[in-house]
Amino acid sequence: MATLKFSNLLGFIKQINSDDIHPPVAYVLNRLTFDVLGTWKAVQFVNGTLNAAAIAWFHRRTIDKIATRERLALTFVLATAVTNEMWGTGLRWNAYFNPVFLVLYTVALSKRPSVTVRAAVLAIGTVFLFHTSYLTIVAIPILWGTFLARSLHYLRPPCAARIALIFFAAIIACVPQLYVLATVHLPVYATSHSWSVWDSTVQSISTLALGTAVFPIDYVPALFLLTLTAAFVSSIKNILHDKYFSMLFGGTLLGLILLIITRLGIEGRNAVFLYPIALTLIVLAISRSITWIRRPAMVSLVLFQIVSVYGFVFHHDTAKGSFNTPFAQTMREISNTRSACQGRTYIFTHDPVLTYLMQKEDENVSSPYAPSDAKTFSVRERDCIVIVRTYRGMIPPNVLAQYGNQLKPESFRKAQTINLGYDRFHTIKAWLGNEPFPDYYIAIEAYDVLHDASVSDWYFLSNAQ
Repeated sequence: MATLKFSNLLGFIKQINSDDIHPPVAYVLNRLTFDVLGTWKAVQFVNGTLNAAAIAWFHRRTIDKIATRERLALTFVLATAVTNEMWGTGLRWNAYFNPVFLVLYTVALSKRPSVTVRAAVLAIGTVFLFHTSYLTIVAIPILWGTFLARSLHYLRPPCAARIALIFFAAIIACVPQLYVLATVHLPVYATSHSWSVWDSTVQSISTLALGTAVFPIDYVPALFLLTLTAAFVSSIKNILHDKYFSMLFGGTLLGLILLIITRLGIEGRNAVFLYPIALTLIVLAISRSITWIRRPAMVSLVLFQIVSVYGFVFHHDTAKGSFNTPFAQTMREISNTRSACQGRTYIFTHDPVLTYLMQKEDENVSSPYAPSDAKTFSVRERDCIVIVRTYRGMIPPNVLAQYGNQLKPESFRKAQTINLGYDRFHTIKAWLGNEPFPDYYIAIEAYDVLHDASVSDWYFLSNAQ
């Protein structure tokens, strides 16, 4: 893609609004940052830094509101809140939505500067958030509800009128993108996503309590949840009398309810923007529980955070499958297979990340994410076919079956299979998802072409449905 300049900015935004299911701001910011820094790794570093800075800001404004003996625990937990960095270092909307929301939430909690100035900041932030993610529908009641609850004592009729006008102006500014949501994005999203209330509830609660840097059904998360539940029961009467805690708890609970009602919680990552607030509540609940509960609960919290950091650093056993997938090792293995092939090598994958990596290396790749005009292409004797199998993701099962059924034994011979990244939770995932789940994150199947043949392009197969 060429450097994004003002002259083609509107065209870029129009393309996103017509092709995607998310608003354009994150894409534009990613592209502009890439144009300045030159690599996507640098963009990821900048995005991760933004998220870390937002958590540091939230910590700085929160630390004075809690008891001295609770501050070390809160500092440790927020410093190891790797779930936010897991999503914040990516190239999705989360990288911008999450830190901006956290800063705005801190503003809403504050009593300075003036009520009108804070309302103006929230209004500008609301417009930014809505053009970054439609999750703003959940964020608006949290931000403005918290702001009004904190400012109610200072509101007078003239001030209330100004705030209403500011809020109305923010809504008006969102109307064009709201139209895109109603006419383009929502119909596409509705047909490609599940709307289960149960799944939305489980995913949202799991993310708020455990994050996504660990797989939730494991020994350490189970121990942590057990001690955390005991701590909440022990301290609930005490902490609800704390006005600051009540404010945090009310905002988080409202967010959880809205995620469930709107079904947006079906994807656990959609609750991550509330995770630093939930961690603060967890620390306060444990710190204020009775001694015989507090000590084991604090030990389990520390252990849980260490396991989370380990999973994040080593891309191991997190709840985000693509984060665990060994893409670099996969590319090396494919390169070795191509080098050993006597003819040309053709690579088939339905994974969007691998598709991008293959295209970057100028490989012959066939994928639902690699547009092609050809329905089929010809392969010659001594050429090689490499099929990279991963979890099907959004690919319908019938399309996935077509992908694997076109290599006939009379023309193709499997030479080897390379499995990478064992998933020790695959049985649990299969049970939860009620469908087969691969044992390994990556399975590379290499085939020798025995006779000249034609093979259907996966982009054509996907779009023919």
